[in-house]
Amino acid sequence: MHKLRNIGCIVAIAVLWFVQGSHPSSGQSAALQETYEKFRSLYQQGRYADAEVHAENALSLVTKEYGSASQPTATLLNDLALVKMAQGQLGHAEALFNRSLDIRENSSGSEPLRVAHSLSNLTELYRIQGRYAAAEEVARRSLSMREKALGSSHPDVALSLNNLAVVQKEQGHFDTAEQSHRRALAIREKALGTEHDQVADSLHGLGVLHIAQHRIADAEAMLLRSLAIRKVTSGVRHPRYANNLNSLALVYSLQGDDKKAEEFYERSLALFESALGPEHPEVANTLTNLVTLYLNRKNYAKAEPLALRSLAIRERTLGANHPLVAQSLNNIAALRMFQGSYQEAEALLEKTLAIWEKSLGPEHPDVATCLNNLAESYRAQSYLTKAEPLFVRSLEIRQKMLGNHHPLVAEVLLNYADLLQEMGRVDEAAAMKRRAETVVEKPK
Repeated sequence: MHKLRNIGCIVAIAVLWFVQGSHPSSGQSAALQETYEKFRSLYQQGRYADAEVHAENALSLVTKEYGSASQPTATLLNDLALVKMAQGQLGHAEALFNRSLDIRENSSGSEPLRVAHSLSNLTELYRIQGRYAAAEEVARRSLSMREKALGSSHPDVALSLNNLAVVQKEQGHFDTAEQSHRRALAIREKALGTEHDQVADSLHGLGVLHIAQHRIADAEAMLLRSLAIRKVTSGVRHPRYANNLNSLALVYSLQGDDKKAEEFYERSLALFESALGPEHPEVANTLTNLVTLYLNRKNYAKAEPLALRSLAIRERTLGANHPLVAQSLNNIAALRMFQGSYQEAEALLEKTLAIWEKSLGPEHPDVATCLNNLAESYRAQSYLTKAEPLFVRSLEIRQKMLGNHHPLVAEVLLNYADLLQEMGRVDEAAAMKRRAETVVEKPK
């Protein structure tokens, strides 16, 4: 059997950013006010199923009091969409967001800031759906409208910047994402203070970005600050707190502390399942990360059922062509390769590559990971000439998108060197290994 080196598993870190609801109107009835306040309280506690009941009741009341095309009704449609989205009901959420936006854009007395508010929330929905180009477009529209109306230093401007940064990171544009995150953080710390929940959002977003950049010490510092704020502002049973635990677990895994990583993943998983239910996409994200941990430990018996469960959740909630479905397929393919089932792995990786190239673009870092893995599957089956162009392309993407000194560049260089050695191109293999030695091989 061929030695398998550096099969790339992809971890999942969702960024649960601050999305906006707003009060429907002044002067509403006592019944509407009471129902709406119950909704807001439950939503802020992360009790989304209970919050949904009160949001639907409030929507019924506000429609009776103000009509189906009123601005207060648009606000309740938006807020019901938020709670649907939080529970992974993405199709329902999109329909509600679009109804709200239509009212806000087309009714008399349309207010640009309300439109920007809807666009900001649509950014998150499109990001979750993997529609990154659409997400970036509405994020930029929201940002432009808010800057024009509020100036460049308002917290709502920071919200749009934060949303834009997350989308930029998902597309592999790490440098521009960091610029957007840092600008948002500076605005929020100045306007809201250093211990505000929105500051925690920015810190978490930067931490997640630094993981992707392999700046692991920076990531840990940001995530620990965010977690400390979350503990006070959201509490230790809130999904936002669980999300911080999930991200920190990945940091500990990258630092080689698998025991602590597993503990944090399991705490995160328990919180997500309790707050959101066992079929929520956030549950699938944490399962995916546990799969990666177990694969690294060569504990395939533990990895396989979690990998299959994550895939099933994602296919049901996100659709068969979502980038996160491809992520699950990639990780199952890695498992199959470790088990020696190379043909099955090859089929899974070809499907993964097709989804990612279409949804993320041909030069995304995840595409490079899939190319690396597919090349390894060919190499393991002695299809050496088929493997080489894939290693070349993976290397080109990683150097372009991540820089010459990223550990993932070293990974593909070493894999390519193994291939060249097997092809009898010994001098080229040695040169490739020397190149790999100039790259930082372990995250600091």
